[in-house]
Amino acid sequence: MSATLGETALAILMDRDRKPIDQAVAAPYPSIRRSTCDRQLPGASERITDVLIDGFEQTASRARAAAAEGQCVLWLRSTVSDAAADFQNFEAHVDTMLHHSRYAVEDRTWLDEKLL
Repeated sequence: MSATLGETALAILMDRDRKPIDQAVAAPYPSIRRSTCDRQLPGASERITDVLIDGFEQTASRARAAAAEGQCVLWLRSTVSDAAADFQNFEAHVDTMLHHSRYAVEDRTWLDEKLL
């Protein structure tokens, strides 16, 4: 599960009731989250992260290639207009879903379900 996934979303995904706030905050981290228990993972002494800074077109090309190979790609943009423009570009090459805050609640709910 995501480190940023809140208790409400986690409860929905696990098909269980939300934990009280004190229990949710006390959950171990990092951990494997299950509906029956949370199992803490051993902490690493260091974390190595590779960061690649590249131009927009090179990054978009890598994302399209990964999606074409069957990988899941999450493409984030800061504005709905940028996301919509990129959606049209990606849609021409790979199966794509656009999800943004301007959709009506009912549509966002449907998109959430489709995504999951």
